[in-house]
Formats: sequence, structure tokens, C-alpha cells
Amino acid sequence: MVLTGRSEPSLERRVRWNALADEVGGRVSWATIDLGDRTSIDTQMGAIVRRHGRLDGVLHVAGTTVDGSLDTKDTSTLANVLSPKVAATVWLDEATRSLDLDFFVAFSSVVGTLGNPGQYDYAAANGFMDAYARRRHAEGARGWRSIGWPLWAEGGMKVSAQIQDAIRARTGMESLPSFEGLQAFHRCVAEDRAASLVMFGEAGMLRATINGALRSVPVAHAAGHVSQARVRDVRERILAVVADILLVPAGDIDPEGHLSEYGLDSIGVANLFRGLNRALGVALSPSTIFEHPSLEGLAMHVATLLPVVGDVSTETPEGSKVEGDNGEEDDTVELVFELDDEGPAPVEDTNVQALLDAVLWREGDEEEGYERLTF
Repeated sequence: MVLTGRSEPSLERRVRWNALADEVGGRVSWATIDLGDRTSIDTQMGAIVRRHGRLDGVLHVAGTTVDGSLDTKDTSTLANVLSPKVAATVWLDEATRSLDLDFFVAFSSVVGTLGNPGQYDYAAANGFMDAYARRRHAEGARGWRSIGWPLWAEGGMKVSAQIQDAIRARTGMESLPSFEGLQAFHRCVAEDRAASLVMFGEAGMLRATINGALRSVPVAHAAGHVSQARVRDVRERILAVVADILLVPAGDIDPEGHLSEYGLDSIGVANLFRGLNRALGVALSPSTIFEHPSLEGLAMHVATLLPVVGDVSTETPEGSKVEGDNGEEDDTVELVFELDDEGPAPVEDTNVQALLDAVLWREGDEEEGYERLTF
């Protein structure tokens, strides 16, 4: 096994890796690769093949997050989040296409499918991974897989216990233990499907979360045809929840102001939308706050969708499949969800710089850049 990274690992890590390798009769070596540099990837992948005689597969596990709203992120921040999963995925693929790999597994995230407040760039990057894997699989490339992982209990990206509690309360999802994670990995790699979503937690809530995110919901009314009485009623109900969460008088909340101005952090946003969903009988994601940041905008959105958003089916969306360890709705289980192949097609042009130029703006072109961004 060849592990890679941008900097040399510590001696302690090397000793631990070698000990693990000895247990299974294997060997571990290290190669320094900068995934943000195409030349570094090409050079080092070639060196690995020359040193070992072959390369059988690739596990692409790199990723980074920088949480925040759109107006807090500059070009550099967006590029740092997009590059490891967009540019590096394409460059690693192109650097290994002539090797007849047994597998190329991209480690995506549930965020690419479910979204997450403040992580629209990370969601887009993981969504690209899923779509790119589907394209390569459709082209006949052997072993191409993209697996959307949740948080891992051991290893991986770390978040606070408070955030984990908020995720569990909102979605039923818990951090994935290593044993169940490895089982899911082997299942996803063995089966002939390009993109999978892995979740661990309370089965009933997980299925509702998946269905709420992936089903196609018809819009009951065009935004311009919602009655003012409906909007007014929804606004008052939302205002009551917001005032309760923020612990401020309802009269002090500006309906046109951004809710983020009241000091809501990620936990506060999760609590707010949990309260809204309970009070209104809807299934809104906390990421809705980035699309409708004001109370007035949120009221219009909910008034438009209220008749249908609450109809969360307990059935799996057509064309998709959920697999679990058992069928008990109230058990803690690991679910592997097969993502429908129908979805946004990845860009045909593998010139990654052109892709990045389409979503990033250069200094002085902020207005033009915002117009090109779509979510």
C-alpha cells in the first residue's frame, strides 16, 4: 500500500502503519503528492508505478471544508474546497487511465446529496465526484465507485459533540463505526453501481431524510400566485418559532433582515429548522436559510410548498434502492443507498481549469462571478 499526502508523516505514524501492515503480511510506503498540482500528480504516480512495478487501484480520500455563507468566502477559499474533489479527481483519473486499474474509489460525502448549512461548495465538490464516477462507470471504466460517507466515529473529519447531537436530532444519522464502515465499503465496491450513499443511525429517520432529499416534489403554486393570507399566516407561525429559538421578542425581529444577523451558529440553525418542521409539518433542510435568509423570504417559500412538502413518503424513491442490515424501523442500522443514475451530467470537457473558471471569479469581477454561480 502506498499512502500519499502533501507533507511527510511523523515517525509515530510510520511506526503505527508498519505495525498494522506486519499484521497482514503487507508493506506500507509513502509518497508526497500535492493534489492541487497536476504536475505533482503525474510525476509521483509515474514514480510509484516504476518503483513497485504496477498500481492496482486508487482510493481518493482527500477533502477539506470551510463553513460559512457565500458572502464570507473568497476565490481562494472556494478553490481550496473544490480543488481536492474536483480537479484532483480528474487529474488522478487521467494519470492512471493507462494502468488498467481494478478499482478507483472516490470518497464522497453525504453532504453532496443531503446538503449542509454553510457547505454549499463542499456539497458541490462531492456532487461532482458522484457524477464523475457515474460517467466513468457508464464509459466502461472498471471499478469506478463514488461512496458518500457520513462522519466516521474513528478517523476522518472531526466535529464537536454538539454538532453531532444536532445532526442526530435532525436526520437520525450517527457517526459511522469502523466495523460497519468497512462492511459498507466492501459492499459498495463489490456491487456494480457507480454511486452509493452510506448512513448509520435510526432507520426510520434515515429513510425519511433520504426520501425528503431525493424525491421529486411538485410545486403546488407558482410563487407569484400564493395568497397573501397564506403568506401572512405562515409568517406569523415562523416568527413565533424564530422568537422562541432566538429568545427575543417577536416585535424585535425584522422580517426583511437576514436571520444570520441574530447570531445563529450551525447548532442554532439546526434547532431553528427542527422547530419550524415540527410547527409547520414540513421537511425543510437547514441549508434553506442560505436560499431564503430573511423571515419574509422563508415565509414565501414555505407558503408555496406547504401543501406538498410535508408529504414525506416512507417508500424508496423510484429508481433507487435502500439496503440495510434488517428491516426494523426503530433499530440502529447501517443503510447503503444506491443513488439514481439520473442526475446532473458532469462536464464533458476535462479541462478542469475551465470548470473552476466557470464558478470562481477573479479579483475585481465579483459581480460577474456571482451571476455565474448557480446552486
